[in-house]
Amino acid sequence: MRRALAVAIIVWGMGGAAPAQLTASRGEITVYMEGFRSDAGEARVALFSSKDGFPDATAQARKVARVNIKNYEARADLTDVPYGTYAVAVLHDENSNGVMDRNLFKVPTEGYGASNNPAGSMERLDFDDAKFALAQKSLVIHVYMQY
Repeated sequence: MRRALAVAIIVWGMGGAAPAQLTASRGEITVYMEGFRSDAGEARVALFSSKDGFPDATAQARKVARVNIKNYEARADLTDVPYGTYAVAVLHDENSNGVMDRNLFKVPTEGYGASNNPAGSMERLDFDDAKFALAQKSLVIHVYMQY
């Protein structure tokens, strides 16, 4: 009896929403990445929900995925993502050290990319240029790597 009452209170507190209705506002983002210069290392994909940390502070990312590269392409499936506005940043971590390697002049020596494929250097990637809306069950985006 207490259990039934607790469930009724929880459901009432959610406005009568059933569990299926609660998950209906979540989707999946499939990120296809193309243009890697080699299959070495891995692709690191970071999903950001704000400007904070974009594009390279993955500790502030909402989701992070590491995927293998095959035939100069990769795919990452980001699941259970609440509907909202996001931007994706991708790093071709060729030596699998977990960071963007740079030369003496601080120029990236590894590939990078972002959703909407904005032009420019890694330092100039802007959340507003890369942002997109997730408002459906599944969304496919394509990222073309820059070197």
